[in-house]
Amino acid sequence: MGKVEDALRGLIHYHGKRAAKDLLDGLPDQVRDNRSLLRSLQKDIRELKGQVEKLVEARREEMDVPPAPQEHVENARFSPQTLKSIRRRFSLSQGDLAELLDVSHATITSWETGKSRPRQGNLSRIVTLREMSKSEVDEALGRGSIVARWKPSILKTLRRKFALRQDELAKLLGVSVGTISGWETGRTRPKETNLQAIAEIREMSAAAINRQLGRTTAEITKAKPRYKTAMPSVKAIREKAGLSQAELGEKVGVSATTISNWETGHTRPQPENVRKLLALRDETESDQS
Repeated sequence: MGKVEDALRGLIHYHGKRAAKDLLDGLPDQVRDNRSLLRSLQKDIRELKGQVEKLVEARREEMDVPPAPQEHVENARFSPQTLKSIRRRFSLSQGDLAELLDVSHATITSWETGKSRPRQGNLSRIVTLREMSKSEVDEALGRGSIVARWKPSILKTLRRKFALRQDELAKLLGVSVGTISGWETGRTRPKETNLQAIAEIREMSAAAINRQLGRTTAEITKAKPRYKTAMPSVKAIREKAGLSQAELGEKVGVSATTISNWETGHTRPQPENVRKLLALRDETESDQS
């Protein structure tokens, strides 16, 4: 019986050694392969990190209001009054502030009423904005562009866009009709504060303009037909601006097919679209003059 047990032990030991040898013989190769794979993955990770850093830096450079350094953010205090103070300092509407920070108008309202608080990324940009100069903010919003390239035709374009009389534009800007006439004829030039106000009006909607002027529905309707007699050649405007039908459609807010129908005379633009076409025509002429 002892001999049988010895034989079994020997057999088990023999086969165990063979199994272990078979297993361990390939292990060094596997270890080498895994180490090589690990080095390759580490290299890929380093390259990806470098690409991410470049993308982050490129995005930062594109931002009108880039995030502030982390150490500045950690020491920054924020309250709903912070945003209101920034808006007063730079003469910003909530819409302007939303544009600068790449958030919605509703988000700004929520922050200012204390219903929510900016996340770290947004707070870091608010810190930067707080340290910017007025000229930098104006440039970021494109408000400075009108100062740099002021031409009398800008006012005529603005009045045509919103179907405004000189006295109505004067009311919106808080100046006299004679002042508007002087600006349009080039006899005088608006001050910087007036130019900024003109830039802000250019960005307003027709509905907002009508509300500020207190226009009634009848007055709004009466103002529109004035532009029907000024029906422009859509094709001429498009070609002068160097646009395709699709590009013009995008600017006006219609399809390329609609532009084609206007050009062939199958359909006519609505008054609001006529105003946009006339504004584009005047802008093109102003830029080319």
